[in-house]
Amino acid sequence: MKETLLSLIKEWIKPGTTIYSDAWKSFDFLADVDYEYLKVNYIYFVDPETQCHTITSESKWHHIKASLPTYNIKCDFRFYLAELLYRASCEEKKIDAFNIFLELFRELDWTKFTYAD
Repeated sequence: MKETLLSLIKEWIKPGTTIYSDAWKSFDFLADVDYEYLKVNYIYFVDPETQCHTITSESKWHHIKASLPTYNIKCDFRFYLAELLYRASCEEKKIDAFNIFLELFRELDWTKFTYAD
């Protein structure tokens, strides 16, 4: 399992990134690689020494799962994650996501698209 976790982490997470997790033993190897590793034992909601917590990431994951369609389990997860991040970014900047989408859509170079007959 360590090899699988490490290969996924190396593929998706930049070296030097701080990784927060629960106290699952399978993540302990992260202290020995190119990542800062902080963990929290669920005896505490926030580790009193490091201030590490997983509340934010668990909350985000809850929102991501809730936004996925329940009728198509084999969907392209990346699309839904990109949409969620786009909407969150617009909300944070207090801009209308739909209007920005229309502006981006209008600026596309439609000559680069081909259509099959």
